[in-house]
Amino acid sequence: MNKTLKLLFIGNASGRYPIFRHFHVLFVLIGLAVVLLFMGCSKRAAQTKTSQPFNREDSLHSRSEAVKVNYAKGFQINRENGITRITIFNGSQDHIDTLNYVVLDKDEPLPSTYQNDFVIRRPIKRICVFATTHIGFLSQLGCDTNIVGVATPDIISTEAVRKRIKSGQIIDVGNTFNPNLEILLEKSPDIIFLTVLPATKFSQYQTLIEAGISVMVIAEWLENTPLGRAEWLKLFAMLTQNEALGLKKFKETEKNYLALKKAVATIKDRPEVMSGLPFKGSWFLPGGKSYMARLFEDASANYYWKTTNSVGSLNRDIEAVFPVALKAKYWINTGTVTSMDELLALDSRYREFGPVKSGKVFNNNKLLNEHGGNAYWEYGVSRPDKILEDFIQILHPESEIAKRDGADTLHYYRQIK
Repeated sequence: MNKTLKLLFIGNASGRYPIFRHFHVLFVLIGLAVVLLFMGCSKRAAQTKTSQPFNREDSLHSRSEAVKVNYAKGFQINRENGITRITIFNGSQDHIDTLNYVVLDKDEPLPSTYQNDFVIRRPIKRICVFATTHIGFLSQLGCDTNIVGVATPDIISTEAVRKRIKSGQIIDVGNTFNPNLEILLEKSPDIIFLTVLPATKFSQYQTLIEAGISVMVIAEWLENTPLGRAEWLKLFAMLTQNEALGLKKFKETEKNYLALKKAVATIKDRPEVMSGLPFKGSWFLPGGKSYMARLFEDASANYYWKTTNSVGSLNRDIEAVFPVALKAKYWINTGTVTSMDELLALDSRYREFGPVKSGKVFNNNKLLNEHGGNAYWEYGVSRPDKILEDFIQILHPESEIAKRDGADTLHYYRQIK
């Protein structure tokens, strides 16, 4: 039976991953309509789709949370009638689409109550991933050895995964927009973790779904809070049967993040920050309710567009950004730029910006491999505490955090000189 599920994904442009890394191309993907397909291991699973006002409390009525989710809004893991059931939420404002599926052991029968849900069977031993962030989550759980296929292997930073790529244990499965179906069918993974993509490209995955390969969309980047994105670790942990380790790892990240936030919360002198680079005549900036804006806020920075209501990106003319840039103290996230000469070569007017004059330009590409792969995208989503720590060191060099860590201890960021 041909089973598909269509969901509308609204993107968050305040941070993105290597497929879209060049010149903040992510920002132009906001608002793309996408079609998401998913199939469990059960041949009897059928289409499930609902659209309703979003109310997490109502959705938990008569259920118990098998895994407590405190920050993420995009998923729930519930226990119903002795069955673990995952609900993926997606949408904007007051309406959502939902995708329900059950997680069963290999030979566990599917109860008749859940005949219309998708099914995933554990243990999951063979995994293909189409985004490097998935590797970051799996690595935290010690499950990178289960990876048998990756997209764009050159940009991967995890050393253990790179070694297995070189030895042929992990193969190139193409990219999100052009998957190698023959290789994927040959590898026959237990599950494929997929990021969002345009509807016109998703039909390519139908062959895999019809072959019985589970395709699961991981949409952590739609979360607009750092801890919300990081909490998707719990989903990976449940699927790979590493619940205790996943909870421990997330609690460590949460504790570190909240302690860092508290340490600078009372700072009165909040420096002005600007972010991003223009693309094709427009400057795409993090919206005031976005992931990156939240990081700026938690780092006690003053972000000019913080009062806007967008959870994604803001599209501004370059001329509208220039007055802010002239007075800003710090410039954070400058695309793929690695030097001041490279930055000024893009537009000589940048030399008039306040951060350029004072040498306070920082980018998130400290850890690049020889092919330009950036560890920031691979690990930053699951470890926002390290990003926040970098911001505090950059923006508040006189703080106790900066003094404690010492010079040149940034995790992902470096000064552009």
